Amino acid sequence: MRIGWKLKAEYGRVRARLEALSESQKIDEYTKCTIIDMSNKVVEHIAAKYDQIREGVKSVMGGKVLDYEAKTIRNEGRQEGILKGRQEGILKGRQEGIQEGILLTGKIFQKVKSNPGYKNEQLAKELGCTVEDVKSARKMFGV
Repeated sequence: MRIGWKLKAEYGRVRARLEALSESQKIDEYTKCTIIDMSNKVVEHIAAKYDQIREGVKSVMGGKVLDYEAKTIRNEGRQEGILKGRQEGILKGRQEGIQEGILLTGKIFQKVKSNPGYKNEQLAKELGCTVEDVKSARKMFGV
């Protein structure tokens, strides 16, 4: 049983070093969790015949903490995905807005050229846009 205590103590030191490296940001949570998970697998093989040793070492390495940290990693990944999705959505929205603006400006220009006597309000009503859109397009084209 003396070997069991030594093994448990050594794994406790490994765990403490991993925590320190993680806190100082020399390794990330994912790396720390991966090392802990691999260490637990090594313990499973080393102490396969000794349930008390295996369970003691696993308790030091923190199976429950590993679950929590894995959730932290998952949540961070989700947040990164949400942020990237928003950024892509904003970019796509801008691109579509620019295209729609170009099309509307072209329609306004054509309508003004074919109906030079139309008032801004008439054009806006027919084209389904605002009077400001019409004024802006007229100013742009000088019509």
